[in-house]
Formats: sequence, C-alpha cells, structure tokens
Amino acid sequence: MKEKILKILKYTAIVGSSISLVVLVCAAIMKDESKICKDILIEVDVDSGNNFLDEKDIQDMLAVHFSNHMIGQRFTKIRMTSIEKELKQNGFVEKVDLYSTMNGSLKINVKQKQPLIRIINNSGVSFYLGENTDTIPLSSKFTPRVLVAFGNISNKNCADLKKLAVFINEDDFWNACVEEVYVNEKGEYEIYTKLGKQNVILGKIDEELKEKFRKLKILYAEAMPNVGWNKYKTINLKYKGQIVCTKI
Repeated sequence: MKEKILKILKYTAIVGSSISLVVLVCAAIMKDESKICKDILIEVDVDSGNNFLDEKDIQDMLAVHFSNHMIGQRFTKIRMTSIEKELKQNGFVEKVDLYSTMNGSLKINVKQKQPLIRIINNSGVSFYLGENTDTIPLSSKFTPRVLVAFGNISNKNCADLKKLAVFINEDDFWNACVEEVYVNEKGEYEIYTKLGKQNVILGKIDEELKEKFRKLKILYAEAMPNVGWNKYKTINLKYKGQIVCTKI
C-alpha cells in the first residue's frame, strides 16, 4: 500500500511539473508575440578590413524597401525573412543574421563579402572574385588592396584565379612580392613581381603550383643577385622539373 501511494505521488509530481512547464512555455510565447520593436541595432563587420558598406547603407536599404515601419511594430508582424532576403540581394553582402533582443531591439548583423582578387578582362569589365568564387562589384567608396588579374579572362578562369590568389595571399613573401596576374592568349597564367622587370610564366594552375613557386624562390635567392635582376625577359616555370629563362 505504501509503495502504491509513493508511485501515485511520484506520478502526480511529474504531471504537475509537465503542466507547469507547458504554462511557462505558453506564457513565454504570448510574451514574445506581444513584444514591440523599440529600435534597430545594425552591426556591419568593418573590422574585417572591408568598407564596402556601413550602418547608414543598411539603414538606407531598409528605408527604401521597408519604409522604416518596423519600430513600434510587434516582432511577429516584422517580416524577418523578407528583410534578410532583400539585404542579401546587395552585391557586397555575404550573410545576414536578424533576431530580437530581450530589450526589444531588432539586431541586424551584416557580414560583407571578402574579395580575393580584382579581375579586369579584355572587354574592360572589372569586378572582384570573392572567397566562394562569387563576383563582387566595384565600389565608389572603397577599393580593397588585392591582387589584380587582367587579360583573356572568362568565367572558366575564375576557379584557377581563386586558387592562385589564395596561394599567394596565404604566403607572406609572395603576398608582398606579386603585383599582377596575366592570362595570355593560350590561357596560361603569368605573374609580374616587384623583383625585376621580367614576367614569370606559370603555365597552368595545377598540382605543381607550389613546386613552381618553390623553384622561383630559389632562383630569386641564389641566382638573380649574381646575374642581375633585369637580365632576363621571361622566367618560364611551366615545364616540369626545369626553369627556362630568356635573356633580354
């Protein structure tokens, strides 16, 4: 009999706890549904080094598309998904996070796209390639200091140019040394460095890329100081296992 009473009490306690939890959840939902948007807090990741966008730019976009009729509205009436979708239409925006705070603010966090390399093709079209091989338009207010590629560039070159830019950017020596990339008529890649007037022919961007730059660094360190930095017109690295230099 005692065990039966204990079981009943235990069951009653569990049911009571469940009911209390349901009541608390319902109260929280009702409170959230009645929450009013008091202000809008915008944060743009300018600390990333990019200044394509700032807080005012986002405010202007919101004013155009949503008429700033969010303050004073219940959060349940604010179209969060539409705001996120509209902001991501901007060519400089990588990611948008929106959420309401406990204090009744609408928080909008904007992450800008990260440019890796600037493209200038033979048609005069210019843009940046981003980390995800996405295109980023030029900006009248901000010009990032990135590698520049020009020449016979089409969409099929973008993956190779991204691979080359990532390699150069991640190496302190080459990042400081390489100024431009040129895609010639054969679709081969050439680079121009600050160490001499010669152009360096890489050929294809393939699995030998790291080895090509290793050989070039050895040439720069051991041979060029002795023969002279402006003795050669071209340094050709496209042939596996060898370096072919053409004199001026």
